[in-house]
Amino acid sequence: MAGGKLIIYPDVSSDGLVMEEEHQLVNCRPEDVHEQLFRKPCDFAEYHCMLVRTRLLQEHGLLDDEIISVNDHVDVSLVAKRRGYATYMEPASRVNYIAFADFLLGDLSIFRLRWSREAGEQCILHFAKKWGICNDQRSFGVLRTFLSKHVGRIDPLRANIPPRPDWNTAMRKEELQQTRSGLLDMAMERGYQPDEIALLGNAYFIAQALVTGGYRPCGRPFINHLSGTASVLLRYDFRIEVVVAGLLHAAYSHCPAHPEGKQAASDDVCNKLGGERNMVERLVRGYTLRGIRSSKHQAVVMDVGRFTIFDAEVEMIALANEIDMYLSGETRYSAHRNDEMTPAQLDIADKICGIIGVSGMSHSPLQGRNDDRLPPPLNLLTKQHMSYLFNAEHSAIMPMPGNAKYVSL
Repeated sequence: MAGGKLIIYPDVSSDGLVMEEEHQLVNCRPEDVHEQLFRKPCDFAEYHCMLVRTRLLQEHGLLDDEIISVNDHVDVSLVAKRRGYATYMEPASRVNYIAFADFLLGDLSIFRLRWSREAGEQCILHFAKKWGICNDQRSFGVLRTFLSKHVGRIDPLRANIPPRPDWNTAMRKEELQQTRSGLLDMAMERGYQPDEIALLGNAYFIAQALVTGGYRPCGRPFINHLSGTASVLLRYDFRIEVVVAGLLHAAYSHCPAHPEGKQAASDDVCNKLGGERNMVERLVRGYTLRGIRSSKHQAVVMDVGRFTIFDAEVEMIALANEIDMYLSGETRYSAHRNDEMTPAQLDIADKICGIIGVSGMSHSPLQGRNDDRLPPPLNLLTKQHMSYLFNAEHSAIMPMPGNAKYVSL
């Protein structure tokens, strides 16, 4: 934005004012509007690039302790104007603003506090009272929409819901859902929005088509495993994009063959997941890349706070995958597995769960690993250690292909 403009006018039905904001030349390319970029006064700037006279900052009252979340930058310019100072847009200044970089997991608690609905509403209330602005949709509707979406775009969990006691308890096998109807009922019970539930329902059919005819090593249909993974993420109230990515996490690794080859299979999956810029596709791709890296190249990161939130979400999908395998009984009734999470990976997942606030999730696979029941008789094991398909004659089984797994990811 090349400076902000405030449009303030009296409200005919009260003694208050209506305030509207305009961001000048918002999202324009500087080279396309260079003739409009010259030093000029404006009503406000944003903190992404703002210089303030030191003397003003040293004077008491420029920064309002009650306006610390939203409209703090507008308040500063209004206070400066009241004291006889102007705000200018200066195009000669240059900064690097990393607007679209992934946030770090260690910043999540600060982010949640600063951009919470409660903090935002308190700031709006104080700002409106301070400047005589009508606290309604006209003055703050856009701001409230921003607040509701901003945290929701970053937080791994659903935004603006209070912490639930069951986030700190391990998931029980009775809670695992392995069908579409079970998933949708669970999403409704957890309070997901209708459009989110519709997205989940449609994603189920995409997942079903991609793994049709496939079975897990324990003998259950592959789609049941995908549903189970998604249900773990629902149980801990993850953002709907993370839940859907959990449902589709095997899209690249177990998709059917394409007549034009593996690259075509990869491109087809990418399109079905919404394209490369889609968050669900990014997460599924990230999960696939996590799985194909050799263990010797996976460095153990002690400070998980340096993980990006995106990478943390990928790890949570992997943990949900692990939890499903234990709660469903898959690990008990299939052959020896080599795809389980290592102790180091489980330790990292535990630390991530602690930061996110769902410590019970990391305790869930431990229940399965510490199962004190006797193992099933050997003759009841499937003797399979990888997912499989039946041949055309249904007379033999063969491994499920990973037709897009290693191509252009």
